[in-house]
Amino acid sequence: MNEWLRALRREAHFACSLARGATVLVELPEGLRFLEGEVERLLYSCGAELVEFKLEPTYGACDTVACETGYDLVVHVGHVPYVYRPILRCGRTRIVYLPLVLDASVEEVEAIAPRLDGYSSVGLGYVVNYSKLAALLARELRRRGTRVHVSHILGCYSGRLERADVEVYVVVGSGFHALGLGLATHGEKPVLLYEPGRGLRDYTRGRAFRSTESS
Repeated sequence: MNEWLRALRREAHFACSLARGATVLVELPEGLRFLEGEVERLLYSCGAELVEFKLEPTYGACDTVACETGYDLVVHVGHVPYVYRPILRCGRTRIVYLPLVLDASVEEVEAIAPRLDGYSSVGLGYVVNYSKLAALLARELRRRGTRVHVSHILGCYSGRLERADVEVYVVVGSGFHALGLGLATHGEKPVLLYEPGRGLRDYTRGRAFRSTESS
């Protein structure tokens, strides 16, 4: 949890500057509900007049309700603006996005990359929280001779990966994002899911992924 708190505090300065004297609605994805208390304390410490939350499941920034509210400020946590419809203001309501980009370690990349050695081409999709990890992983895979197509994805947006000519897709995110990519690509290629802290698994078959050497 500490890494999420560090990212929140690192990215919250602009939202904090807009929150003073404002009524604020926070859109918090289901997977980040553990941050509710910290976000509330942070915004009130910035001088917000009122802080309320939308905690229903959300499909990323493409599912924001910002334009349907009467708040002064909407803070959308965990995503960046939806690429096809980036909403930054609705009338008097300002919308601020806190993507919460986490730090990454070389050790984590070194644990993943060898398990993908059996593939000559990989479509690497990542959620914005793990963009640093995805960048390191892509660099390491290319160093090992793998052709890599990389794209940021949302649950409702699979970026450039839909048309990528690759052997396998690797999603750095959650099962929700792996499912979305599998649906967008019509299940034509295997989808492997890497969830930090839970390892790499074959989401297509719903069982732990084994490297080609052990299969």
